[in-house]
Amino acid sequence: AVSALVLAAPLAASGAPASGSERSSYIVVLAAPSDLPTVTARARAAGGTVGHGYRHVFTGFSVELAAPAAAAPV
Repeated sequence: AVSALVLAAPLAASGAPASGSERSSYIVVLAAPSDLPTVTARARAAGGTVGHGYRHVFTGFSVELAAPAAAAPV
């Protein structure tokens, strides 16, 4: 089982919650470093654009996704 925590809530430019067609940026923190390839592949398959990977303080990555894809389980 893959465990991940998303650390950001999507906001539109107005500060209101983002609609389903808007893309927002998120930071995903993983419970196990070995899950990184699996979870980034799932994020890409959901239409996400994976950005920077984090490996020193925590293991995770940044991703830009549409709100419906971000709400799906990782």
